[in-house]
Amino acid sequence: MPMPVWARAHGAPLFSAVMRATPQDFRVDEDLPFEFSGDGEHDYLHVEKTGANTEWVSRQLARFAGVPLRDVGYAGLKDRHAVTRQWFSVPRWHAPDWDAFVAEGVKLLEVRRHNRKLRRGAHRGNAFQIVLRGDAIDRHHEAVAQRVATIRERGVPNYFGDQRFGRDGANVGLADDWAAGKRLPRHLRSIAISAARSLIFNERLDERVQAGDWDRVLPGDVVNLDGSNSIFTTIYHTIEETFTEQLLRPWNYHFYFRPETIDAFQEDENERGQAVSVLTNAINTNPKVALVVMGILGYELTDEQEGALQEVITEAETRQEEIDLSESSLQLL
Repeated sequence: MPMPVWARAHGAPLFSAVMRATPQDFRVDEDLPFEFSGDGEHDYLHVEKTGANTEWVSRQLARFAGVPLRDVGYAGLKDRHAVTRQWFSVPRWHAPDWDAFVAEGVKLLEVRRHNRKLRRGAHRGNAFQIVLRGDAIDRHHEAVAQRVATIRERGVPNYFGDQRFGRDGANVGLADDWAAGKRLPRHLRSIAISAARSLIFNERLDERVQAGDWDRVLPGDVVNLDGSNSIFTTIYHTIEETFTEQLLRPWNYHFYFRPETIDAFQEDENERGQAVSVLTNAINTNPKVALVVMGILGYELTDEQEGALQEVITEAETRQEEIDLSESSLQLL
């Protein structure tokens, strides 16, 4: 089935090019976020594969080690038509001699020991090196530079690419079969579920791009705090922005939540809603009671922070002109 053409945030493509003319034109290097324990029942294998998919490699590893396929772990599926490096975990129940492992298109780079199986999604991310080949690219140098500057400032809508949906959308058809009750092998079921989730995500992102709010956090969105594993609903973003915009922005202060307190505060939906209502009403009524509202939210300021905020409130009462505190930031530490 043909896949939709999703809305673009920054305009039509500037030129045409060939991607992955050879596998060497598309390189992926997986990054794990943890240190190896050096012991345990799992061998971690750093593998470079060319022209082979992740599922096929995992089957070769399972067969060589004499273990069930389900016990081989990897963090994510990597492209077949590429040169990719990723980690696999394999139980070392039979002490396999990995120096003797041979599979077409597979090179074993490193073997480590760890005490846990590698789980899906456990990697920090992937580094890509992508070569685009085309005769007309140089003629668009200035336009490309402008487009890159826009992307650097605003980012891009992070759609799932065609590879997630298979050749001619075959994985979506697989998802339809699974949803209709057809029994699928484990690895095909995983592909089907992933394709369904990705299609739903793309459709929702397409709506946001068309609405022009794809790069803004809206109330109710689920977001990931940059640089951490903290995932939370944007009720906290609403609180932060309300507090900042209505009270602190004119004096170049900003209000932040600590990630660890966000996790503790997100348990009760009613409590969150009440906190937003109380905060908004308090700020609209009298900035002085903002300190009280912080107490309602369960936060205590240090003497230094309380003094800084109180100074802002005092200045607001005595002077109407803007105070230049551009280097200042109020954060609950």
